[in-house]
Amino acid sequence: WEIDGKPLVEKTDYVINGLTYTFNGWCKEPTGADPWEQTETVESDMTLHADWSCKSDRVFKIIYSATAADSAEDKTQIMKEREDFKEFYEGIEPKVFLSYEREAYYAKDGSDFRITFDENILCREDRLSLREEVSGEKLLPEGMVLMELKCPGGIPMWMTEILSKEKIYKTSFSKYGTAYRTIIFPKLKEAHKNV
Repeated sequence: WEIDGKPLVEKTDYVINGLTYTFNGWCKEPTGADPWEQTETVESDMTLHADWSCKSDRVFKIIYSATAADSAEDKTQIMKEREDFKEFYEGIEPKVFLSYEREAYYAKDGSDFRITFDENILCREDRLSLREEVSGEKLLPEGMVLMELKCPGGIPMWMTEILSKEKIYKTSFSKYGTAYRTIIFPKLKEAHKNV
């Protein structure tokens, strides 16, 4: 689209607060569905929505502070469940710290289909406070990323086609299970052998 010979929106990247936004084109739906082609004839009033995608290399660190949460007067449902759990299982305490950096995406079509990519998955058995710096032993080899598909029903056909084309197949992976099998159990086995 042009107004007075100048493009209404240039196909360029804009950086706002450290995030890079790319203009993908105009769409008839706010979800980014039903792209509008500039060759289409406009015969009446219509609303078009700009479709932007965001690319970020930023890592967001979320820290849970038990002290701050415990002192809040208006406790959330999760905090109440946590307290009930601790009361029911008296003496329970954390044994392992697992952390990871996650990139999450969702389908623009309004479905509940989501994809997450977890990397830098770390495990440690000491310094279990969430106030500690993130560190630990890596669970995955360098350059490997854990991809999870999350969908309440079946995987959308377009995603199935991509997975098949790229020869990506379903497997099971547990962050804690892998930590136990590769880090925790070998240490327990070695300690027992030395007794």
